[in-house]
Amino acid sequence: MLVAGALSPIAAGAQVVSIAGRTECDTSKYHDLPVALTDVVDSAAIMPLLLASHLPPPDAFDVSLRIFPDSQVELRVIANRHSAAERDSLARAIRPHVRHPIAIDKPLDVSIDVLDNPALAVSLSPGAYTCLSTVRNAPTIHSTYDRGIHRLREEGTLPQEAHGLLVVGCVVLPDGNPDRIAIDSSSGIPGVDSVAVAAMRVARFRPAVIGRAAVTIAARQRFSF
Repeated sequence: MLVAGALSPIAAGAQVVSIAGRTECDTSKYHDLPVALTDVVDSAAIMPLLLASHLPPPDAFDVSLRIFPDSQVELRVIANRHSAAERDSLARAIRPHVRHPIAIDKPLDVSIDVLDNPALAVSLSPGAYTCLSTVRNAPTIHSTYDRGIHRLREEGTLPQEAHGLLVVGCVVLPDGNPDRIAIDSSSGIPGVDSVAVAAMRVARFRPAVIGRAAVTIAARQRFSF
């Protein structure tokens, strides 16, 4: 866990948050969940290499970053089918920088994977999270959803005997608000999907944290009817 003491200066522009009382926060654990790369480095600088790493042959590249407390970034490229000189040339060709500085007290090592979700672009793994995102207002979300389902049943849009599950995905912003809300797994009933999306719009979260700074993270919410 984070402890009080002599800490390195907070990087300018980082959205520093308190983790007091958040029992899910633990710096000794890693969580492999997606976070937007633009929260960490200049994705325009590193994306060409990321894309190249996923072109045939699949084992052509391994890419990782080391981010330092002063926001310097060291890019590490292992090109399995290239010579040492070629690997060094690749590493020199791309110089990513921290776009939104993260408040960390020691170097942070992350490997990089391209995700299927274009809204998130890449994943940092191991997750390197101090805290995962958690819902602040679950009762409000569920009451909003339940009212919507009740209305659909009263209108006859949703038969009383109809039951099922659906999953709604979103991106949790550093301020705890949801963004890019979309159906991950549909109920098969458009009205029910719309009700679930509306319920997610009222969701508020405790943000994910790396070091002491809030960052963007993906979240999913399951609903039943």
